[in-house]
Amino acid sequence: MGKQVTATYDVSKEDFWDKDALLQTLAVDTVDVLRAGFADPRIRRVNVVYLVAMTDEFGNEDVERGVEIDWTRKL
Repeated sequence: MGKQVTATYDVSKEDFWDKDALLQTLAVDTVDVLRAGFADPRIRRVNVVYLVAMTDEFGNEDVERGVEIDWTRKL
């Protein structure tokens, strides 16, 4: 059975111009992580988690999992 790698990034303190800039950064970073993770043939699953700052409708702020991508070699 293969191994699993989890990479967690806390981007909650980073400033982004807008949501599109955030998504572009996450997409590029995710591709880099997947490429590096699957470079080792023993790795069967790579899980990438981004922690982002969230604000609810009452103005309460917290850091939560904003994006999680779970990718297997078979995909």
